[in-house]
Amino acid sequence: MRAIVLALLGMLALATGSLAQPFASPQALLEDAYSSYSTNDFPDDPLAYYSSRLKGLWANAEGKLSEDEVGAIDFDPFINAQDYELTDLAIGAPERQADGRVNVPVSFANMGERQSMVFTLVEENGGWLVDDIAATTPGWEFPLSELLQAE
Repeated sequence: MRAIVLALLGMLALATGSLAQPFASPQALLEDAYSSYSTNDFPDDPLAYYSSRLKGLWANAEGKLSEDEVGAIDFDPFINAQDYELTDLAIGAPERQADGRVNVPVSFANMGERQSMVFTLVEENGGWLVDDIAATTPGWEFPLSELLQAE
């Protein structure tokens, strides 16, 4: 019986991957998320890094689609693209906002093209989660929350 319990606990630990523990800092979350692009080891749940508010916006947007539509967002908002070959990743210092959330600037080159992002993170369920993503690269700007609420 003890062997079965230990085996089940081991499988649970493997299944939950790097997201088993809440992220103690915005930096830890972003480092974990961006490490996936070099290891190709992404979370099973593509929304695993998102706050409950952002997950709700995503679910609402997906719920409005017909069966033949691709999805509410047809690119990866962490990299502002579909394909990736990231270099020169720089995660900036968190800037606390009056509402308790933090904004963290992130920059990198994707296939040689510079990208600038600002992540808004919120403390939720004992750790930090992404509450919004804004691309700030000239000509490619977007706030994810607004894209998900567009008609």
